[in-house]
Amino acid sequence: MSKPRFVDFESLGAKRWDRQQTRGFDFWVMRDPWDNEFCVLQTVFPELLDKRKPIND
Repeated sequence: MSKPRFVDFESLGAKRWDRQQTRGFDFWVMRDPWDNEFCVLQTVFPELLDKRKPIND
């Protein structure tokens, strides 16, 4: 098993915007330099990833 890669989005210009605590998960909503919001969910939360809809649906 390969070691997970970590990307430091803050070093690329993103800023932490809003801390969220929902459905038993604690995470940050971030904003890129153009104010687009995004979240990054680590793959260590497989039960949440299993519930997501595929992008192509």
